[in-house]
Amino acid sequence: DDSKLYFDFYLEVVTASLPGQPLGSFLRRLGSSSELPSSVLESMHGCLSSLELRGALVSNSTFLHFGTLREFPEASANSGQSALAPFYVPAGTREGCQPPAVAAEVASNLRSTPHLGGVTLLN
Repeated sequence: DDSKLYFDFYLEVVTASLPGQPLGSFLRRLGSSSELPSSVLESMHGCLSSLELRGALVSNSTFLHFGTLREFPEASANSGQSALAPFYVPAGTREGCQPPAVAAEVASNLRSTPHLGGVTLLN
């Protein structure tokens, strides 16, 4: 039977796992953003708050959603076309990152390569 509750991992789970956050603060922080009932949010906080995950706020960032395995190749190619670099690559160096022209070629090859539930590797 399908679940009747849906949650957003980053909104509810990660937020519930932040350190030093009392239940009241957690519930206020989610406000009307969450579609989960308060009783479920309270249970999430009770189970996950002891994990005390850590995070970092970064400026000038982009969230990349890679989705399912079928969506991953195109999402990867799109990230290359945007000339994005991982947070650990020093600004201006782009060392280890594909230039946009290479990413465009990879994306073109991915679109023309049949995918039958497997993974296609290109060099």
